[in-house]
Amino acid sequence: MDTMSSLQGQLLIATPSMDDPNFRQTVMLMVQHDADGALALVLNRQSNITIKQAWEQVGTSTCQCEGMLGIGGPCQGPIMALHSREDVGEKQVLPGVFLSVEEENISWLMRRGADQIRCFIGYAGWSPGQLEEEIAIGSWKTIPGSATEVYGQQDVSLWQAVSRTADRAIQYPNLLPHMIPHDPSMN
Repeated sequence: MDTMSSLQGQLLIATPSMDDPNFRQTVMLMVQHDADGALALVLNRQSNITIKQAWEQVGTSTCQCEGMLGIGGPCQGPIMALHSREDVGEKQVLPGVFLSVEEENISWLMRRGADQIRCFIGYAGWSPGQLEEEIAIGSWKTIPGSATEVYGQQDVSLWQAVSRTADRAIQYPNLLPHMIPHDPSMN
């Protein structure tokens, strides 16, 4: 970590050179990044089951959460949630985005829901220095994340949109995003 500051709250975007099928065309939210390694959740991979179906298999309470269960990455782990409820969030990842992993908080969220919620099975993890090496060889780009990306598009269109944003940030680092026209013919 001495060569790179924490990437927590950043979006990790797979570059076209990323050939690992677990990460091809993925956008991940960096949930944790410190001297012990890194943990992220893939934002644009969905399973074929709903959050309710998944909860019926592991939980004892009813589920008020709508939507599909996300595939957070290839590492096995408990159901994790990114949500807007500070009172049951174990960690604030970004403004308006909290992480819950503990069983009692996940159970509370399933019973009561949240204004914004995404649930995941699995995660992506890196040992100390591993992610930094992958960034250095060009497998990943990073840009600041926001609740809009976390709770918004959940398919390949998210990768396409944030890849364009990251490319502009690299090419024009001093250009403010609001100055970039959406229509290239307006340049």
